Amino acid sequence: MISRNLFYGFVLTDRRLLARTARYGLGLWPFLLIAGLRYAATAPPRGRQYTGARLAVVLCISLAWSPVSTAAPHPGLPNPHITPGTLNRAVTQVNLHHTICVPGYTRTIRPPERYTEALKRRQLRAYGYRDQHLRDYEEDHLVPLELGGAPRDPRNLWPEPRYGHWNAHRKDRLETALHRRVCRGDVALRTVQSAFEHDWTRAYQRYLGTRRRQP
Repeated sequence: MISRNLFYGFVLTDRRLLARTARYGLGLWPFLLIAGLRYAATAPPRGRQYTGARLAVVLCISLAWSPVSTAAPHPGLPNPHITPGTLNRAVTQVNLHHTICVPGYTRTIRPPERYTEALKRRQLRAYGYRDQHLRDYEEDHLVPLELGGAPRDPRNLWPEPRYGHWNAHRKDRLETALHRRVCRGDVALRTVQSAFEHDWTRAYQRYLGTRRRQP
């Protein structure tokens, strides 16, 4: 059982730290660590020889209590817990040539900018990016609209960085290429949807990867 001193140390933890960890998804470990340090500092002299053991216990408890990190596998991918990707049930393999393969189809289902901009602001905070400038991100559909992605579901939208190697522009190229292949019948719709749901960067390497130059 956690001692009374440790509990008091937790309660007295800086409220600003509480707000930051709640905002950025850092879990309880900062509180428990500070509580352990305060407990060690206020422990009677007889017990200070056990300080190292106490801190080790605190760290183990904090790791066990911390939630899943909100970090994405790398900056080009969304956090799967926030943006797993969802589908537009009105689009199927059977009706491709009456929906996504019709020129201009996505304009009829794309959500308005006021919706995506407001969602981008909220998701930037949820993702905890250091860079919070809206212009540096594109509120993008993980499963693209032209490949049967859900238009307005927040679980299919995330603030995708415009910078870095795996950026929004590179994903756009993949979307265009796979849309052509699906409409030609070269690849099944569900196959490419699954590729975006799991890791679009691998799909890029598979379908658009640069070939080695022949010597």
